[in-house]
Amino acid sequence: MTNYNILLVDDDEASNIYSEIIIKQTGLVNKFAICKNGENALEYLLKIEGYLNDSSVFTPDLIFLDINMPIMNGMELLFEIDKHAIPVNVVMLTTSILEEDVQKALKYPFVKGFMNKPIKQEGLNDVINNLH
Repeated sequence: MTNYNILLVDDDEASNIYSEIIIKQTGLVNKFAICKNGENALEYLLKIEGYLNDSSVFTPDLIFLDINMPIMNGMELLFEIDKHAIPVNVVMLTTSILEEDVQKALKYPFVKGFMNKPIKQEGLNDVINNLH
């Protein structure tokens, strides 16, 4: 089985702790990092090439991206990922899936789906299986 480098982008500390536990329980995680908002995530993603020799910095295979965050929200980060042609798969996280958000996000081919927060084992397994 493949192991994945995962970046979680969410401003909710409690949710991040829980999500990290659930994600790591899959046994499919190679490297894992958290960014607290879209701006931090974009900075991380754009600096990767300069830090390839730093083992703590990695190119994510999968980003779990919260929609509603301060500073730069998930939709704004999707635009930036597309603008910079960053090769990554994204799963949107939300507490309530709005059809308008779904339609906006699915305009980007790298958005692979939506999950309600908090992340649950069953939904996570589906997401990972759909990456193949």
